[in-house]
Amino acid sequence: MKAEPVPGDREIVVTRRFAAPRALVFAAWTDREHIGRWWGPQGFTTTTTAMDVRPGGMWLYTMHGPDGTDYPNWIRYREVVAPALLAYDHGGGASDAPAEFQVTATFTEVGGQTEVVLRMTFPTAQARAAVVERYGALQGGEECLARLGSHLGATPGSASAKAGPVLRLMRTFAAPRDLVFRAWTDPTHLAAWWGPDGFTSPRCEFDARPGGALHIDMRDPEGGVHPLPGVVREVRAPEWLVFTCRTLDERGRPVDVRNEVTLTAAGESTSVHVVTTVALVDGAGEPDVGGMTEGWRQSLARLGAHVAAQAGAGEGDLARREVVATRVIAAPRTLVYRAWIEAERLARWWGPRGFTNRFSVFEPRPGGAWRYVMRGPDGREFPNESVFVELEPDERVVLDHLASMHRFRIVASFSDEAGGTRVVFRQAFTSAEQCDAVRGFVVPANEENLDRLQAEVALMA
Repeated sequence: MKAEPVPGDREIVVTRRFAAPRALVFAAWTDREHIGRWWGPQGFTTTTTAMDVRPGGMWLYTMHGPDGTDYPNWIRYREVVAPALLAYDHGGGASDAPAEFQVTATFTEVGGQTEVVLRMTFPTAQARAAVVERYGALQGGEECLARLGSHLGATPGSASAKAGPVLRLMRTFAAPRDLVFRAWTDPTHLAAWWGPDGFTSPRCEFDARPGGALHIDMRDPEGGVHPLPGVVREVRAPEWLVFTCRTLDERGRPVDVRNEVTLTAAGESTSVHVVTTVALVDGAGEPDVGGMTEGWRQSLARLGAHVAAQAGAGEGDLARREVVATRVIAAPRTLVYRAWIEAERLARWWGPRGFTNRFSVFEPRPGGAWRYVMRGPDGREFPNESVFVELEPDERVVLDHLASMHRFRIVASFSDEAGGTRVVFRQAFTSAEQCDAVRGFVVPANEENLDRLQAEVALMA
């Protein structure tokens, strides 16, 4: 009988300590914007196709070597315990290929710092030796964590920034506290009011839990995009919220911003107190924040209008704001999902009968943009813009439509039924009034849309 190697013969273990809070280090491993900036050995870059950090979820990505060689990789998460533990299977090539090794990453608070232990376990000692010799896995692991250390040193919440000016604003809104708190923490609500007048948020992600990641792409009236990455620090619903982010001051210098939001019930209204602390990343000199105060004033005015409209519209009654269509299609879920995420196929069936589509941008990934022009049977053209919020392969597509007049979220879910796939197509508007204004058109249009989807999938099958 062949003796099995002891576990140490099959492992690579790399340990490093970081001068950063554990929640921030964990976020750097679980947010696609963070991890794309440090993952891999020196000289490598990383492109993420999809990232779903939950047990059973996958991270699909490609590493690009210094010589231009591409290395497709996948990770399937087995255990996620924020902010203490990640356990996953790691493989190369197609996502259905066998895993090459297993990884456990632990995050431990040690004297105000965070110790990370990265443990890679291979099926045999020979497999470990081959990876070490062929790919330099020992050195690669060390370089990877060294890059993480450099990234954390330039991340909101790190020790590199010195406290600066403090802005304080207080507003009272004619809406209940629960609704106002949701407007701060639900990305659909947040995107509707965040930013100064004339700004939109084509990408708006906010994971409202300690250590959760946030990312808002703010688009100015001239079309410029201003990314705003950050981390949620504290949440006590519905009364307290703290989050940090990184932006630029008026001279274009990076600044770290800490926002503390207190919500106090005042009868049927809610008082909101915002305290914003600003610091230059390198700690040199005082940041310019004159425009930031005015930006907050305009943003809070938009928040007030938004929650007042939601309160008056009965925001909690989803049935009044939503149009739902269902269809059973005689094809497996894989084909139906592909019809949603492959540009050439989607362009053929999207929209009511007689419409055609011309895509200018199509990025089927969470946070990816979809910009296109629909052309009606009468020749009229309708520019559209959406952003992908969630993509769960073969199960679910979520996107936000960013039209200024009729903003809505589409949730398409796919489930097995009688040898085919049940498609549930949900279109949720921000208010019942908006939904009622277009319901007469939307209901038959969505049925025609599903007719065209069914025909496209039949061609694929």
